[in-house]
This record gives sequence, C-alpha cells and structure tokens, in this order.
Amino acid sequence: MNAYGIHTFAGLFTQGVKQIFDVVGVTNDGYGNKAHAWNHPEVPIWTTEQTLGAIDRLPKIDFIYAQPECAPWSTAGKMLGLSDPRLKNTTSVFDIGLAVQPDFLALESVVGAYTKGKDFYEELSLPFKKQGYLMTHLLVNNMFLGTPQDRKRYFLLLHKKPLWLPDMTEPKTLGEVLKSTAPGGKELMTNNARKALEEYGWADVTPGTYLNKWFSRNNRDPAFNANGTIKGRPPIGDKRLKADVVAPTFTGHYTYLHPTEERALTMDEAKAWCGVEKDYDFCVEHVGEQAKLLARSVMPNTGKWIASMAEGTITGKGQFEYLPEILDLRTGVLDVNLPIFS
Repeated sequence: MNAYGIHTFAGLFTQGVKQIFDVVGVTNDGYGNKAHAWNHPEVPIWTTEQTLGAIDRLPKIDFIYAQPECAPWSTAGKMLGLSDPRLKNTTSVFDIGLAVQPDFLALESVVGAYTKGKDFYEELSLPFKKQGYLMTHLLVNNMFLGTPQDRKRYFLLLHKKPLWLPDMTEPKTLGEVLKSTAPGGKELMTNNARKALEEYGWADVTPGTYLNKWFSRNNRDPAFNANGTIKGRPPIGDKRLKADVVAPTFTGHYTYLHPTEERALTMDEAKAWCGVEKDYDFCVEHVGEQAKLLARSVMPNTGKWIASMAEGTITGKGQFEYLPEILDLRTGVLDVNLPIFS
C-alpha cells in the first residue's frame, strides 16, 4: 500500500512509515528538505502548491501522515494558537487529504494542540466526517511506542474503518539505552555549561540537576548582561540526566550530561535516545542544528507504530467499534484499564 507524507521535515517520520508502506512522495516546503532527500532518495519532494496542482496524477494513496509545525500550541514557543500564521500548513494537510481521500490520515502535534485546539481540528475534520470517515483524538506517550523517552504527543486520526491498535511496548531506561550505544559525533554541551563546569567542577552536579539552578548556587554574586539576564548562566534546559528512569523529552540544543561520566552525551547517543540509527545524516554541520532537526521530528519507532495502526485499520483488523473518539494511551493502558503491552 502507498503512503504520502505532508510537512515531514528531516524525514524521521518517513523513516518509520516506510517500514510498513511504500512512501510515494512528500509535501515539504523547505525545512529539512536536504536531510529528507539524502536519507530517502527514492521519495520525491514537492511544495504544497505543486502537490495540489498534481493530485490527479498521484497513484492511489492509502495513508497520509503529517506533522505540521506544533509551534502554535507548543510551550516552547509563544503559543499564538489560532492567530499563528503557521497554521496554514495544518490546514493544507486537510486540503490535500480531502483531494486525495486516503483510507487513513494521521496528523501529529504536541498535546497542547488537543487541549487548546480540539475545536479547530474538529472543524477541519467535518468534511471528512460528512463523507463517512471516523475521527479519533489519540493521546500517546512515545515511551510505550518503542521510542525510549517520555514524550507525550497528540494524533488526530481520520479513518474509514474501525480503529485497530498495535501492541505497545515496555519502556526502556536511559541507562539501558546508553549501555547499548557507543558515544560518537559531537558533544551536546552549550558554551555556558562548559565554562561553568570548568570553573566549579562536577562535585555537586548530581543526576537530575538543572545547571541553571546549580550555577546560581555556586555564583551568589552574579554579573548581569545588558538585557538583565545573568551572565554565564547555562540555559534552562541544560541538565544532568538520570540513568535509572526513562529519558525525558529530547528538546534540542541543550547540554545533556551523562548520568555517570563527566562528559556530555554525544549526537550518536542522542539519536539512540530518540530511536534513530546513528548513520542517519541530518546534512548540517553544526550540532545545534542537528539537535533541532532531531527534536522537531516524529521519531521513527513512533512513526512505524502509527503506520502499523493505519495498515491494520485499512485491512479491517479493527474490532473496536466501542472505542471513544477521545483515546488516551499516555499511561500505556486503555481507558478501560486493559494493559496492552506486547
């Protein structure tokens, strides 16, 4: 069966989907195109305008997968919501979907898209429901989908047949991930964190410590920059990780200190933390840009899990007509408290 991606950025969502479907093309308007093209040379890339102008020339598309920008709803941004101009990329997913009429459409975003934008997504879904599609609001945690991190996300699903749920998996701790991964690539450490560690040492940087708070404890008479920020203080996301728990959400270019060694994690270790093969090339030299592309992605194992759901639903495996439109799997169990671990 054929799949088509929309706003897939650096291609990690595609990496998971193509383990289940033939990906015949993607719509991507620039960001991450180089990485997507390098890692998936067989998949053509079109702009939104090119796609809408060539709908009748596409092969039959069974599954559309999409990850338009989550910035309108993300706590990492200004949370402009419905006033954010980037929502045009979300509406384009529905425009293309209506034109293509796939058997299954999955759109991913942060949980805030559901808590703050549920009505918006339901309004965009109305034309599909009028044509007989079922709609599901799905809340998940990547730790149960094969991605070893506590990463909660939202999927808006539109499907022609009753939903089928793949098995979920037991989460792994960060320590388990690092034991099976050799360090490699550039270190994930900010300049301020490096300088502070050189000055104050590692003695009281215990696992779970945020470096901005640690810096303030060691620097009781700080100097200030012209804009009022404390000079030399590490960013709020810099921290030392814990080995005996599931890793937190990977959020981009911050310092991630190894839980037991006096060093930062490397990009190869960060890729393992995200379930990404170490040879996946982001096609940018700067480690910060690599980290941003990684953090903004739907992770491959999660993409494969959603694609498995789509395949099972399309082929009629779904026997869950009773499932509600709002399905919360963030704790790894169904609403009715039935464990679904594999």
